[in-house]
Amino acid sequence: MNFIQKIVPSTDWIKSYSKAWFKADLIAGLTLGVILIPQGMAYAMIAGLPPVYGLYTALFPSAIYAFFGTSRHIHVGTVALDSLFVASVVSLQAQEGTENFVLIALLLTFMVGVIQFAFGLLRLGFLVNFLARPVIIGFTSAAAIIIALNQVKHMTGANMLRGASLQELFSNILTGFDSVHLITILIGLVLIGISLLWKKIYPKFPSALILVFISLISAYFIGFESYGIELVGDIPSGLPEFTFHNFDIDLIIKLLPFAAALALLGFMEAISIGKVIEERHDYYRIRPNQESIALGLVNIISSFFSAYVSTASFSRSAINDQSGGKTPIVGIVSAFVVLSTILFLTPLFYYLPRVVLGVIIFLSVLRLIDLKAPKSLWKSTKKDFIMYAFTLLATLFIGIQAGLAVGIGISLLVLLYTISAPHMAVMGEVVGKKGVFRNVNRFEKLNIVPKVLIVRFDARLFYANIDYFRDKIAEQEHQRNGQVEYVVIDCSGINSVDATALHALRRLHLSYKKRGIKLIFVSLKGPVRDLFKSEGVYRQFGKEAFFINIGEALEFINNPNYERTNEIAFQSDV
Repeated sequence: MNFIQKIVPSTDWIKSYSKAWFKADLIAGLTLGVILIPQGMAYAMIAGLPPVYGLYTALFPSAIYAFFGTSRHIHVGTVALDSLFVASVVSLQAQEGTENFVLIALLLTFMVGVIQFAFGLLRLGFLVNFLARPVIIGFTSAAAIIIALNQVKHMTGANMLRGASLQELFSNILTGFDSVHLITILIGLVLIGISLLWKKIYPKFPSALILVFISLISAYFIGFESYGIELVGDIPSGLPEFTFHNFDIDLIIKLLPFAAALALLGFMEAISIGKVIEERHDYYRIRPNQESIALGLVNIISSFFSAYVSTASFSRSAINDQSGGKTPIVGIVSAFVVLSTILFLTPLFYYLPRVVLGVIIFLSVLRLIDLKAPKSLWKSTKKDFIMYAFTLLATLFIGIQAGLAVGIGISLLVLLYTISAPHMAVMGEVVGKKGVFRNVNRFEKLNIVPKVLIVRFDARLFYANIDYFRDKIAEQEHQRNGQVEYVVIDCSGINSVDATALHALRRLHLSYKKRGIKLIFVSLKGPVRDLFKSEGVYRQFGKEAFFINIGEALEFINNPNYERTNEIAFQSDV
């Protein structure tokens, strides 16, 4: 792969583009373009922006990603989760519905792009690993609930404020209950019924298009506005003007932590979606760091043309794949459909009732709530369930920014705990199978060798876990009531030892020597043998402290005159 292909991956597939692919790309692109129109306007409402900004975000990002992204099926644009994050962050700095709110949202988009671009250049894509899957499930489910409840305003026609937490939402719903509009509620229920029925009959065809079509026709001929039903109203036609950002240092500092979180979240969404779809195809591979660069360029460039934060959409990427799309030409075609709408068709959407967009959002985000996850996580790993539960509850009751922060914090704490307290097993010899040793807590019919404590440590031995290592050995000694004369360390799971751990092992050796206990190491890996050789550990501990395996160590313990058959325990080339 040459330098140009690395920077602009589209040069790779453009050279091999086949005419036979164009028909599939055209169909998929037209399908996505039509879906993007109502979806983009609906998601802009989640972000607290006028609907036209959803169209701008449906226009530029997908076309830009087509040139710089490495996935051939990802579709980039507005998504519900990031839209809610934008609204919750910007609302801390400006009143929704004001020009300042829009400008700050665009500045936030620019900052997200710069951070993602920097992540890619510095090859920091691994940072996404700190967003553990249980955290993402909990965060996504909670955010979906908040988004869905915020649509009660549009689905009932009530005078309600936006809410960022569960208690705030319920308070707003109760406060605005006396202002509900019965006809709006009726229309909402009818639209939900039509959508559910349509999905049952035609599951592959987007119901959102049908809802928009039926609503536009009904609104135009029935005159919904005269019945007090809120309409989308005027949507500016034509392309947005190039807009410079107001780089206010104080504002940038306030937005920076949220921009970093949003950049990481958007990157994680794109990589997760890209890898899922990539598994179905064998003719390309996504490159995480280039994906981060691509998303960065998408958000940086689009922010100057009134588009807010974009990332990969799972639903649209899946539709692209299912529709037979072959290349990122799909994104360019979908952008052309949106462009045609912005230039010529925006007057048609004047009559679109806002309740329709509320229903589209409500039904879309319900799919994000994973009802099976809690039971599955509880059965598999309690630590994963704790991460999920804390993130879910924090997002629901404190807010979306705090929820993500708590989730990342819990992930780091669990990671640190796992590193500092890795798996350690006490070993016994399987009855009837000489030389075969297993964990005494997992296997039955094991012989526990008298006066010999055999343990296996399954992690790198370094400053963060060396105290745990010593404490666990001491604990096992105590359980043997002091009847231990040999401590055999199976090092097959230890890849490296740092200076702190090495110093601790020397002290442990001296401590055991004073107590008449022999410390023995077996199954040392090459890098550890190299370290022990260079640091003089072999000379200090003596040859009788190192053996090729547990069996050979026990042979020596049972027969001090045992002669080794080879010196592989001291070789450092493996």
